[in-house]
Amino acid sequence: MPHKHKPDNNDDVEIVSEESETRPIGKSDTKLRAELHSANVEKQKYLEGWQRAQADLINFKRGVEEDRKGSTNRIISTFIEELLPVLDSFDLAFGNKEAWEAAPKNWRDGVSYIHQQLLGVLRERGLEVFSPEGQAFNPHEHESIVAVPVTDRADDGKVVAVIQKGYKIGGVLVRPARVHVGHFEE
Repeated sequence: MPHKHKPDNNDDVEIVSEESETRPIGKSDTKLRAELHSANVEKQKYLEGWQRAQADLINFKRGVEEDRKGSTNRIISTFIEELLPVLDSFDLAFGNKEAWEAAPKNWRDGVSYIHQQLLGVLRERGLEVFSPEGQAFNPHEHESIVAVPVTDRADDGKVVAVIQKGYKIGGVLVRPARVHVGHFEE
């Protein structure tokens, strides 16, 4: 015997008969299919919008992180560039052998230790020091101050003296090495 239910409002109600059939009351199958299709289309639209928003958020976070890293690297790079004259001063002090040897040994040891500490901290931040003596002149990494006559053809175009060391940070040139380049003439 079929079970009948009288709806209280205009909601769809299903009637289940003894044969386990379900059929809607109130709306035609065509109208229900159209509503279902419309709901599925709307669901897909919201899903795609949510997926785009998720992708945008991920890209935004990635961009913010890259900007933060870039800013941090620029700050570190600028700070290190400002310290290069200090490293040059150490090199000048060490290069003046007569004055260096005249200073008390304990003082020289202390200055050398401070220099090593400074270099260690800067290397931890990505600083690479290069002194290209004996290498072929590379205009991308070296700045030629003067061409020096050489007697050996093998020294032609090579760095024969380094006036100032070169520096890179993370493989990017910060300051070229200032050098004298050999020039062979017959």
